[in-house]
Parts: sequence; structure tokens; C-alpha cells
Amino acid sequence: ILVWQKDTPGTSLVTFRGKGLVDADIFTVFAVLYDVDNKIELLNRCSEYRLLSYEPPNTITAYIVLDSPYFLISDRDIIFKTDVEFEPANERIVASFFKADDSLAASPSGVVRAADMRGAWILEPTKDGKTRITYEAVADPSGMVPHWIVNWTSKWLPHQTIKNMRTEVTRTEAYRKSRLLVKYLFDFRGFLPDDHQAFKRNPEERARFEAELEALERRGRSPKPRSHRELSSHIKR
Repeated sequence: ILVWQKDTPGTSLVTFRGKGLVDADIFTVFAVLYDVDNKIELLNRCSEYRLLSYEPPNTITAYIVLDSPYFLISDRDIIFKTDVEFEPANERIVASFFKADDSLAASPSGVVRAADMRGAWILEPTKDGKTRITYEAVADPSGMVPHWIVNWTSKWLPHQTIKNMRTEVTRTEAYRKSRLLVKYLFDFRGFLPDDHQAFKRNPEERARFEAELEALERRGRSPKPRSHRELSSHIKR
């Protein structure tokens, strides 16, 4: 896994980019990325992930809490939106993420709302059936945290995130539902060989897909439950 940095215009914060190879095809990798049930395992230092809205198939808005690596610095949370674009002409899938509307969810006590977070995942298939991943991100945690500390902490983010992806693609059962969703929601022509299971269809599987999609859409429209931290705080009182 290679990691390098670049300046971010208008700020002393640095954008870090990592690139690595994952031993799984692009269908499997994208299914992990699209999944909304196992993000804590994928995202580095993420202790909570909550779906806020779902606009099928390309846009997901979520609330996340990121644990602070330092004892005296509060955890951060942020609401962010992810937009997915398939680019067959460029032989890549791009999932861009950026800060969304803060009013969609409140921060629990003791957690500070980050001022900004943005970046992207870029997935590219290789000729031998693997996937080249590029992951880049820049974040402004706000508060009194010096930017040099932010940059020091952030430089490990791409490496650990790609490392996490290498682990998650092996957890076949955990991502069964997500593989079903992306199989029917997205067109993988140009990214996979013609005999790949992503192109095979049957009525029973299609019915399961429709049920899973309906359930996900319902989650994305329903009133947003309080976070685990809010519930714990309420119980303690």
C-alpha cells in the first residue's frame, strides 16, 4: 500500500491518498463499499454508522462517529453524503463523499461536529481479476486541534482503510445482501468477464433483491432513531 500527500488549497490541512491492490474482483469490492451494515469494520476508527437517507441507487447519506486517537481530544461526528458513479469508459468506479446537511442529526453530548470531511474511493479492475483501490481523504475536525496533529493522524488513514478492505472482502456471508443489491442495481458490463455470476439472473433471486431493496429504501425514509450514545445517555439519566 503506497501513501502520499498533497496540499489542500486554502488550508494547512493535507489531503492523503493511498493506493493498493485487493485480491478480489471489482464486484466483490464494490459490494463491501456499498454495504451499510458493516461500515464500522471498514472505516478506520469508526464507532458508529447510521443510515440517514437512501436515494437508489447512487446516493447514500449517513451519520458517523469517529473515535479520537488521543485521550484529551473529543470524538468527532459528521453527516456525509456518498455519490457513486460508474465510468466504464475510464474502467473505474468512483464513490465521492463530502459533508452533508448538519441538521439531519444532532451530536450527542461529548462529541464534536467536524467542520469538513471529503474524499473519494476509486476502484479499477485489473486484468488478473483483482481490484486496484485509490482512497483519498481530507478532514477538518474543528475545535482546538492543531492542524499538525490532524495531518499526523490522517496520514495513516488511507493505509488502514485499504488494509481493512482487504480483510472485509474475505467475509463472504457478511456481505451477501449487499452483493445481491449491487448485482441488480448496477451494470457491471465492461468491468467483469461475461461469464461472471453478476450477470446471471433467476426469478427467485430477483424476488429476494426486490424485498431487500424495499427494506433498504424503507430504512432510508423512516424517522431517524437516536444514536447509541444518545440512548445510553438517556438511560443513565
